Amino acid sequence: MGRDTAESCRPLTGEAARRYVEERLGCRMEVLRLFPKFFCIDPTSLCNARCIMCGVDPRKRKKMWMPDDMFDKIVAELSGYSDHIERVGLFVIGEPLLDPKLEEKIEKLKKAGIKCTYLNSNASLLFPERAERLIRAGLDRIHISIDSLKPERYESIRRGLKFDDVYNNTLEFIRLRNKLKPELVIRIQMILQEINLDEVESFQAHWRGKVGPNDQVVVPRVFNWGNVQDAMRFESRQAANRIPCIALWSTLEAMANGDVHLCCVDVEGAVKLGNVRDRTIAEIWRGPELERIRQLHLSGDRSKIAICDGCTVWPEHKHEGKPP
Repeated sequence: MGRDTAESCRPLTGEAARRYVEERLGCRMEVLRLFPKFFCIDPTSLCNARCIMCGVDPRKRKKMWMPDDMFDKIVAELSGYSDHIERVGLFVIGEPLLDPKLEEKIEKLKKAGIKCTYLNSNASLLFPERAERLIRAGLDRIHISIDSLKPERYESIRRGLKFDDVYNNTLEFIRLRNKLKPELVIRIQMILQEINLDEVESFQAHWRGKVGPNDQVVVPRVFNWGNVQDAMRFESRQAANRIPCIALWSTLEAMANGDVHLCCVDVEGAVKLGNVRDRTIAEIWRGPELERIRQLHLSGDRSKIAICDGCTVWPEHKHEGKPP
């Protein structure tokens, strides 16, 4: 191995690792450690699709909706950090549109002073009546995944969904957004994997002609869900282990039962940090277990944590092409 190659594979450590995190997130460490900049709440654990690249085993999904009192407890704490928080998402591993109280939850977050509420959805249930209610409730941003413009191919990826429903719902949502809340940001994305490698340019061109100037059309690369799922190796294990994961300083998620796992790909709870029913978000975020894991990442030893070893969810280059 040449010297340049050896240097490029050497993990960032110490000040270089801290600087990497701060530059990627645009904040000093002391600010990032105060409270999550991004917080996600799973209103339900259920999903109506069986996507081939998903790391959630459908046989292990438990039928859960977050209790109202738990959600209200979370919102009350988030309200005290509303100036610090950048976004609150209503999704983790479930399809949020399966929650009949989703609009009510968005309204509560907006009343608590949250600047940006957002969803990550497959849009199969985003019918016009529901779309209008979500927009009027105060939704600020939505990420919609459409993994192919070829119906048969799409349906082979997002098993259980119908391409025509998703496509037409998305077009209608764009129209309603333009009419009711032009500032709402729409992000259309295609998860890049072996089956759709030939669609990057056509996908981007198609959707950029339909969304607005402040919207995004991106093609994030498939990832391995912390080594749970076999995926294309866009990033090698060595490359992934070279950098600290920025999610440890930016993002926290509460599952539908209140459990807080290490990150969004820790769907099985390999590292449980606590539960929001009996601990505050701040206590969990500043707790010793999460700090221990952060220090391993900063010292170049993330491979010592099984779920972090070679995880490709946050590579240095996440997208094929940049948002417009």
